[in-house]
Amino acid sequence: MKMRSNEIESRLLALLKLGDKMLPFKLSYAIGRNTENLEKEYNRINAERVKICEGFAAKDEEGKPKTKINDGKSVFVFEKSEDEQKAVDAYNEILEIETDVNIFTVSIEDVERCESLEKYSVLTVKEQRDIMFMINAPKEK
Repeated sequence: MKMRSNEIESRLLALLKLGDKMLPFKLSYAIGRNTENLEKEYNRINAERVKICEGFAAKDEEGKPKTKINDGKSVFVFEKSEDEQKAVDAYNEILEIETDVNIFTVSIEDVERCESLEKYSVLTVKEQRDIMFMINAPKEK
């Protein structure tokens, strides 16, 4: 399935939230597989983000990119706001790239099973919307 890089992160985060739910095996398996596949792509995108930031960041005496702690997270330091904007622009270009991600799909019936047996967690409307990309559309007769 073709996805823009910025969709990959949001879909990954949505699937990760479903990890603690008791779901029918096929749906749970699909979510697990899709989480793994999206994680691989997300890690590639994040590695590119780091390379971009390192390229535009201010350098220390040893030529290494400078970082600082901001809200408990390590962030890159830029000498000029123009350098930071160049990094943001380059990263935004990456976020628009379409990537073919292998998505394991399920039928709507697999999702509906969540409501048919008490042992399964019932998905909220938001959670159902979050997994729509991995549900096969019913075939028209």
